[in-house]
Amino acid sequence: VTDSAASTRPLLTWLGQAGVIIEAGDTRLVIDPFLSPHPKRTLPVPDIALLDLARMAAVLCTHEHDDHLDPGSIRAVRASSPDAAIVVPAPLADEVRASFGRDVVGAVPGEPISIGDAVVTPVPAWHAVNTDEPIGDWATETSTARFLGYIVALGGEVLFHSGDTVRSP
Repeated sequence: VTDSAASTRPLLTWLGQAGVIIEAGDTRLVIDPFLSPHPKRTLPVPDIALLDLARMAAVLCTHEHDDHLDPGSIRAVRASSPDAAIVVPAPLADEVRASFGRDVVGAVPGEPISIGDAVVTPVPAWHAVNTDEPIGDWATETSTARFLGYIVALGGEVLFHSGDTVRSP
């Protein structure tokens, strides 16, 4: 790997749980940041003061559970990156827009989203809103998936973040 290639390859920073920062060049994305205290956390809360949340182009949330769509984390990112878009499954977009205002993108499986130098393609994930429900993607002819994974093309690499899902076609 040459120095120039290394500078454009994506850098990954794991935030614990499903959270990760992906960055290459001038594009920084954070997926499923979960930076708030919560009784069901499996790992300690990251020290937000030590995290660099500046210059984020977008926050991508895979689904509506608190450990993936955490309002406190979105506020923390927006405090450092006020222009960051918030990308959520399309069925959640109106609710998230009501809480966070502008720049909310309703993601639909198979419809790529350009964010800075990244192309993010949502894919359906198989999960459930409540643990006593059967696992499903909730996509019908009149609605779209409320659980997503994201394929991220950035810096000459393609990365896949599955969100919460089980094996499926």
